[in-house]
Amino acid sequence: MKNSTEILMPTEAELIQYHEGTLDRKRVHEIEELALDHPIVMDALEGYAFVVSPTGGSTSSTGSISWKGWFIGG
Repeated sequence: MKNSTEILMPTEAELIQYHEGTLDRKRVHEIEELALDHPIVMDALEGYAFVVSPTGGSTSSTGSISWKGWFIGG
């Protein structure tokens, strides 16, 4: 495992690609590893889950979201 100081912080484009499922697996792993040590990265990942759906659109009007295969909402 790399030291988290060696992993670059994700860009906005990478956060969007992460939630769209288009980011390469190696970078996904690096970002998730980084998020374990840096709360700001975890917050960014969680925050983008509310504005980017897996299909690339915005969340539904019901407020429900789908994140990495999980359904959250009512």
